[in-house]
Amino acid sequence: MSQSFDHAEIRTTFERCVIPFLIHTFTTVAPEAVAGYTTAAAPLGSAVSCGTWRAIGSGGKLYPVSASVFDASGVPTTVLDPATCAAMPRVATTASGPVFLKAPSSPTIYLARGGQKLPVATMDRAWALAAGQPFLVATLSDETVAAMPTGPAA
Repeated sequence: MSQSFDHAEIRTTFERCVIPFLIHTFTTVAPEAVAGYTTAAAPLGSAVSCGTWRAIGSGGKLYPVSASVFDASGVPTTVLDPATCAAMPRVATTASGPVFLKAPSSPTIYLARGGQKLPVATMDRAWALAAGQPFLVATLSDETVAAMPTGPAA
């Protein structure tokens, strides 16, 4: 059975449906257009503080964490202007339980507490440490997780 294709129709469909997803454009601006912006003293990290609001960035979104839990974790934090945080995608739920971390290259999860990462032996232990509170297991870069000192098992 022979099929006939309308090549003009295929091309039109390709141009309307596929090409818009392949084209990524950018605009170069003059240095003086951004000269007034403050340059961060340190590289942007996965944990951010925006005024009284705290979050962990993972998977392209910000995950809000209660300020008291976040501050107790000791996770290295990048301070951002609240307007910058408001422009970033975020999930609606705020985690009020402990902050857990993991690196993409390792199955180990850690409890972040007092600036240290504490290895957690099992998910049952993680649930016990959370004591029924919603918690976050943030997958951060290998370098970010490695930079935190390792403490005793949680």
